[in-house]
Amino acid sequence: MKSDEIILEQTPSLHKWLGQRLSKKGITQRQLATSVSRSTSQVNHWMSGKEAFPPALFLLAVTNFIHEEFGAAENLLHVHDITKLLPREASRIVSKGGNVAALATAKIIGKRAEESAAHCDSGECSTMYQFLFQNISAGLNVLNMMKACVEEDKPFIHGSNIKLHLRFPHNVMASDLIKFGTKSPEIMEESCSKILGSMRQTLKNRQDGKYSDHVRQHAFHMLARGGDASDRALVFEITKSGKDLATKRTALYAQIINNPNPQAAEEFIFELERNPALAAKTLEFDLVHYGDKGLDDPSPLKSIENIIVHNLRHIQTHQSAATAQIALHKLLSLLYEFGGKQFDRRRIYPRIRKILERFQEMDYSRLTGVEKRFLNQFGILQDNSTPVLGIINSDSNQLAFDFP
Repeated sequence: MKSDEIILEQTPSLHKWLGQRLSKKGITQRQLATSVSRSTSQVNHWMSGKEAFPPALFLLAVTNFIHEEFGAAENLLHVHDITKLLPREASRIVSKGGNVAALATAKIIGKRAEESAAHCDSGECSTMYQFLFQNISAGLNVLNMMKACVEEDKPFIHGSNIKLHLRFPHNVMASDLIKFGTKSPEIMEESCSKILGSMRQTLKNRQDGKYSDHVRQHAFHMLARGGDASDRALVFEITKSGKDLATKRTALYAQIINNPNPQAAEEFIFELERNPALAAKTLEFDLVHYGDKGLDDPSPLKSIENIIVHNLRHIQTHQSAATAQIALHKLLSLLYEFGGKQFDRRRIYPRIRKILERFQEMDYSRLTGVEKRFLNQFGILQDNSTPVLGIINSDSNQLAFDFP
């Protein structure tokens, strides 16, 4: 079994993906062998996984028999090609354990990438594999940033890489790897020590440069997210008296980032409701984090759709955790403010329905205040053809929210 198949537990190998589709069409291995000008025995070795399927012949087989899925096949091939790079790059941050430890580290990225791709908004394989490729690429970026910190003593977070750090899913992948390393010191002891130490130093030293404030804020965020209790205490101690909105936002998030208790979000929600400037700063962070806006992009806001989709995703994956309560609050605020805009119904509508269904199954008295607001706002939703308190225009793939 190839290492990329071990890393990607949910993603089909090339031979399995092709085999399933040829079987549905009744194509035999003999026919496949003839089409690619190879022996039946050789094709059998490819289709059984004994040998790797040559990429060029894999795509030729797709062209000959299932040309309508060529885009999906090409993207799947790219996924497996880039996944093969993960163990090699992971080996540079592994303290000991060799190939086995590097493979275990690579699987952390593979798991997160597949989980993220599973929430892809399109049901098309081609789009999902493209999304998976982008997530694995983000994982490689994180490994390279860690490697530079470990091997070259560069700061883990600095002005030249902050734009990558701020973009989802880089922060969650970095956090996953740090948490894995702290729980598996025999694998990443030296790396985690240097990376966490680098971020602690970033907090203590005065930062200069164009993105110095963003670097410092992200160091706050990552230590609260991936550090130990002393790191979270350090972040809280530094941020609790912060006067600027960015620090206040970071401090509020630091208190709830790993808290499974939904009630822990009440203070943050209270501050967002009473302080519009803080809410605006939180929205600005999300715009950058989810790719709707560049870090220093002066252009007017063109889209908030990614923010809506990712907040819905977070609510689904974290359910009643404190951060999910903040995501619910942000979501409702966004839809109230931008309700007249047209959104892609396929990306948003099914997620709202699933969240709604879960709340409807719960005891109403046990719902939090923001969960009750969500349920009351969308409670009339009944089936896939019903608009969500709004109107759907003549294009059925477009949805408009029209809150009173």
